[in-house]
Amino acid sequence: FYTGTRPQAKAADGDEAALELVEFAIAHDRFLVLFQPMLAISDASYDNYHVQLYLNDADDQRLPAASYVRAAQQAERLLEVDKWVLSESLPSLARPSPGDRPLHFHFSLSAATLTDPEFISWLRQELADRNIEPDRLTFVLDTDDVREQLQVARDFSTALHGLGCKVMLGGLGNSPKEDQALIKHLPDVGGARLSSALSRDMGSDPERFNQLRDINERLQGAGLATVVTGVDHAGTLAQTWAIGVNYIQGEFLSPATDSLDFDFSQY
Repeated sequence: FYTGTRPQAKAADGDEAALELVEFAIAHDRFLVLFQPMLAISDASYDNYHVQLYLNDADDQRLPAASYVRAAQQAERLLEVDKWVLSESLPSLARPSPGDRPLHFHFSLSAATLTDPEFISWLRQELADRNIEPDRLTFVLDTDDVREQLQVARDFSTALHGLGCKVMLGGLGNSPKEDQALIKHLPDVGGARLSSALSRDMGSDPERFNQLRDINERLQGAGLATVVTGVDHAGTLAQTWAIGVNYIQGEFLSPATDSLDFDFSQY
């Protein structure tokens, strides 16, 4: 895959340089999976983690997926990357949990995986081979991808649900009316990851708090568990807790790390 050059992090602004980073990572095993804890407010049956992909460039600088995901999509490599993330993460679910409760992983999937006719069969076999219960996985589908391919997304979410996995929509909240209409077409979606923009600067903007509260009420009223992301300050944590969301995720709780030993009991 790799062209032979040494891509630098600073060059990743261009799609060509970003694609070189992706090819470099694939050829030299430079992708890295990290886990960010998600604090469950209303249901503490599991220790929940959001699985995140990073890339270590040739100079060992750690780059988030946003640095190269567009180039990977254009090069039709995202399905391969999604499968790599799952294959790399599933062994942690197969091992005994480091805490008192079983682990539950949340994976964000690309549009390429959403449209792949073989993915469900591949996933079923992976889970069977590792003796992992499907209900310990939640898959997050990007709202924009779902809107563009609604019937495909509906069939895909139904197949995941039929397998026993949980399904969420990601990036909800920026267009509340459109979101509500979309949810009605997706009966097997059970949760919503809200856009991080909704929690940004909430401590200094009372209107932002009211907006998030109203969106949360509507989504929970539709039967969806809600995840607030981007909780990076103590004040934001307190406000989102008061709103009554189901899960809280952000840098204030913990950055993404390579360990699965976050002390959930401190909250």
